[in-house]
Amino acid sequence: MAILTLECWSRHRVEYLSVLLASLHNQTFQDWDIVILEEADCNYLANPVFVGLLKRLKNQGHRVVFLHPREMLGNVRAAVTVMKETKTKYAMKLDDDHLFEMDALEKLVNVLEENEDIGAVGGMLHPITEELIPRSEIPPDFNRWTGPKKRTWNDYTTLVYSFPEQIVEVDFVRAPFMYRADKLRETNWIDLYPTLGYSDMAHRIESEICNTLKKEFGYRIVIHTGVRMWHYLAPTGGCRMIDPRTREHDDEIYYSRWKEFHE
Repeated sequence: MAILTLECWSRHRVEYLSVLLASLHNQTFQDWDIVILEEADCNYLANPVFVGLLKRLKNQGHRVVFLHPREMLGNVRAAVTVMKETKTKYAMKLDDDHLFEMDALEKLVNVLEENEDIGAVGGMLHPITEELIPRSEIPPDFNRWTGPKKRTWNDYTTLVYSFPEQIVEVDFVRAPFMYRADKLRETNWIDLYPTLGYSDMAHRIESEICNTLKKEFGYRIVIHTGVRMWHYLAPTGGCRMIDPRTREHDDEIYYSRWKEFHE
């Protein structure tokens, strides 16, 4: 069995997902499985480039699980469905519009292998399309809120500007990030998460994973500033086409959960 499972759920982005698969094919670290879920209204297997890449990964010896639900799931249920397929020590949550420099997976795995007190690790996620935050607005503290109306945490790591290569402790990391899946499975998180009443905002999933690992096991959550990753559709984030009232309700739940985990 591999040591790492790559977890991805996707909707109407087969071309971006194909670029992601190509970047995974070229990674210096190759001891991984991959689980991909396409939403019910998609048909990625009709795309010959995508199918060819899946076959290539299988021929490399990777376990490839491709899921197609019969009904629309949304981010929350899709996340749980994919994570239930993970049996490995580590897992990494991917968005379908990410891609990685060749040593990204290797560096992230090494952080978890060499630091038993770290539960999850992310890297520097750079937007391909635009800069989200001017350099002058980068706060010195990686846990500061940034972005429009101070709603977005750690998004200044998407800037192309370089920080010294170091491990920086943060409150949570945003996808793509790697975490101790075996430890998360020791909790009831996967069964609990769909009951929290969250909207389909993807970064809530990440904060809940980090919160759980921190509260249940005392793990540190970190960013490795030497890990470079890229994001095609950074401005849209994980809240595409969500009603603002739903987001406000989601925020209320999130803030109360964050306080609960960090008291």
